[in-house]
Amino acid sequence: PVCCDNAYDLISGSEKKEYYTRSPWATITAYDRGFVVNNLVTGSHHPVATWKEAAELRSELKNRYIAISNF
Repeated sequence: PVCCDNAYDLISGSEKKEYYTRSPWATITAYDRGFVVNNLVTGSHHPVATWKEAAELRSELKNRYIAISNF
């Protein structure tokens, strides 16, 4: 995931579709270029360039919150 102030430079164009809308942990929003992983637990947003990065980050978030909820 990107860490810098200019992270949103990865995103351009209009919002196209949101994936994993039924998830209690994280969704992915696709734009003309780039994706944003939305952490539904903390309210944070993480811009990334590729679907692969978005899916990996969403999976990490999902697994983290599942582990916490099972503790």
